[in-house]
Amino acid sequence: MFRRELIINLKGFIIWALVFVVTFAFVFAMYPSIIESGGEEIDQMLQSFPKEMLEAMNMTSISTAFGWVSSEGMIMVILGVSIYSSMLGINAVYREKKDKTIEYLATKPVTTGKIMTKKVLADICLIVALTVIIAITIMIGLACTEDLDVKLTLLMTLTPILVYLPFYFLSLFLSVAFKGNAGLAMGIPFIMYVVLIISKLADFLEKLKYINPYTLSDTAYIVKNGEIGVENIIISLVLSAALFAGAYWMYGKKEMV
Repeated sequence: MFRRELIINLKGFIIWALVFVVTFAFVFAMYPSIIESGGEEIDQMLQSFPKEMLEAMNMTSISTAFGWVSSEGMIMVILGVSIYSSMLGINAVYREKKDKTIEYLATKPVTTGKIMTKKVLADICLIVALTVIIAITIMIGLACTEDLDVKLTLLMTLTPILVYLPFYFLSLFLSVAFKGNAGLAMGIPFIMYVVLIISKLADFLEKLKYINPYTLSDTAYIVKNGEIGVENIIISLVLSAALFAGAYWMYGKKEMV
C-alpha cells in the first residue's frame, strides 16, 4: 500500500517539483539583471505602500535575491505546497471510493487502519521530499547569486513543514468526514491565507492568527531572529496528531465497501 500510494502520486509530485524548480531557476537567472536595472527603485516604491500592508504581505526589501526569496518567494512556496498537501489529504482515502478500488482492498487481509496509516506515511514522504527539493533549489540559487545564508535559508525553507502537516491532516479529516474534492483542497489554504492577511491588517481581528496554520512558520520572524519557536513545533505536531486521530477513528467506523 505504501509503494502503491507513492506510485499513484508520483506524476503529480514530479509536476509540482518541476514547477517550483523551473520558477526559481528562472528567477535566479534573471535576478542579477533585475537588480542592476532598478532594484533600489523597487524598494523605494515599496516604501510608498502602508507599513501595515507590507508587513501583512511579508514584503520587505527585494533589492537582493535573499530579500525576494524571504518575502514573495516563500509566500509562493508556502501557499503552493500547502495546496499540494491539502490535495494529498483530500485524495488519500476519497480516491479509493471514487475509483472503486476500495472494493478490491476489502478482499485483502488488511484493516482500514493499516490502509490509512500506509497512505499517510507515503503522503508525508512526498511532502517532505518536495520541501527538501525546493530548499536545495533555493540554496543553489542563492549560492549562485552570492547571497546565501545557510542557517537562515535552511530554517526558512524547511520549517514550513510545520504548516504543511496541519493542512494535510485537516484535509484528510474532512475527506473522511465528508466527500473530498479538489476545490475544497485548494480552498482551505487560500481562505486561511486571506484570514491571515485580514488578521494582520485589522487590529480587532488579530486573534484570528492564533488559529491559522500559517503562523506556525513566520518567515519574517525567522529572518529577524534566526530561530523558530519550540512552541510552534509542539502546536503543529499536537494539531496534526489530533486531526489524524479523529480521521483514523472515523475511518475505522466506516464500512470498506
